[in-house]
Amino acid sequence: MESAAERDVAPLWERHFRDPEAAYARAKALLAQAEPIGQPARAWCELTIAFHHLFFTPQPLEARRFLMDAQQGFATHGDRRGEILAEIGTARLAIVERSPAAARERLLTLYPEAQQILPPEDRFWLLNVMGAAHYCTDQLGDAIRYLYEALATLRGVERSPQHPTLMSHLAAALVPAGAYAPAWAVAETALADLTPSAQ
Repeated sequence: MESAAERDVAPLWERHFRDPEAAYARAKALLAQAEPIGQPARAWCELTIAFHHLFFTPQPLEARRFLMDAQQGFATHGDRRGEILAEIGTARLAIVERSPAAARERLLTLYPEAQQILPPEDRFWLLNVMGAAHYCTDQLGDAIRYLYEALATLRGVERSPQHPTLMSHLAAALVPAGAYAPAWAVAETALADLTPSAQ
């Protein structure tokens, strides 16, 4: 029978999209509690911690062991969604470790299946990392295309820290491509998202 702690894991990954710090803290607490949680729940906690290190801390290399453990847990239980997300995290780690070409090729291989399996917020991570991999291999046109596609996945999604971050990345890719007006517009939107509304 599923414990209360394991039921708590179900929305944890989704929560990380909107409230990264709180989800990260909860995932760490669940892994550290005296009563162990089941492997499927454990894998989602490990994935949450890994992505937090990859995208929200200055220690992205800390993600490695959590990604490996999450990948193994998802594979054991046949959770293909989780496996794909762990592979996306591994590709992001490869970019950090200066192997963007290998990351790009792996992501391109994953892309068709991921588009079928992953819900929009998960596809965001795929497309965001694909944009980064193409940018780091001097394929600006493709980088911009994937970042715009990532932005499209956020339409209709509740605002999150991903919105201004993605728009900042998109602006950075547009500038060297000479698309200054779109870069300015995207950067302004990102700044507006980060500026508290006047009371």
